[in-house]
Amino acid sequence: MDKKISISLINKYDEIPRVAEIIGKFGNSNNIEEKLLNQFFLSIDEVLTNIITYSFKDNNEHIIKLVVKLDSACLSVSIEDDGVAFNPLEQQGINTNLALEEKPIGGLGIHLVKNLTDEQYYERTECKNILTLRKIIK
Repeated sequence: MDKKISISLINKYDEIPRVAEIIGKFGNSNNIEEKLLNQFFLSIDEVLTNIITYSFKDNNEHIIKLVVKLDSACLSVSIEDDGVAFNPLEQQGINTNLALEEKPIGGLGIHLVKNLTDEQYYERTECKNILTLRKIIK
């Protein structure tokens, strides 16, 4: 059983189901609980959607790289893109107590990612955004 996989995709929404399939197979082959794997992928889906939607200022194809790792206590993914510098972890939290019509547009996805993963790290290196998400499994 592989404990690490690398996935490359282009910045197109129709790539996301392929990523889901690969991560699903990885999770199944490593006996990761389905609920945990679903939460993990939902976070990845949200990040990929945001990258594809907002990160690139041109219409060119860009490569987004993911590295998924599993150790005895943690499932992690590092997501790398060459889009505009953006640290989602610096974004102000949202007030979930506001009525729907009072809530500002945006920010809910980042809130979701932070709540579905146990640790999040961001770095900007060599003109690349690298977001790492970790989910504790034990």
